[in-house]
Amino acid sequence: MKKKILVILSMFLVLFTLTGCILKPKKAITADKFMEVAKNNNLTVIDAYEQMSQYGVIQTALLAKAADGWQIEFYILNTDSDAKDMYETNRKIFEDSKGSSSKEKYLTLKNYSMYNLVSGGRYMYLSKIDNTLLYVRIDDKYTDNVKKIVKELGY
Repeated sequence: MKKKILVILSMFLVLFTLTGCILKPKKAITADKFMEVAKNNNLTVIDAYEQMSQYGVIQTALLAKAADGWQIEFYILNTDSDAKDMYETNRKIFEDSKGSSSKEKYLTLKNYSMYNLVSGGRYMYLSKIDNTLLYVRIDDKYTDNVKKIVKELGY
């Protein structure tokens, strides 16, 4: 049994190495790129910096809102450490909201962390690259819309 697990883990390591997932860090986007992708997907972008400035670690806060009410939030923080703290704080909040029936995924590689949770009719997604953070907490019926945009953003 141990040999079988070791073989499977080795196969995954080889697969990740061949595809470059371990070797290449992800590239953080700019506020302009976030706005471009949001507008190309018919989302209205709102500058939420004033709401978030009280925390003292946020340089940029943008909300991309859909006509039917869901939104994607994008933050640029002062440092990678600030982004890591914001990521961890929100990940814990998401985890605390887990119901008895939930599905979660998470990944941390180099400069990238991602957490995804579906629970109680909600889709929650966090992604951190360097000093940027993408935040989503929506009704799960909009999951496909958000996944498409997140992919376009590279998060």
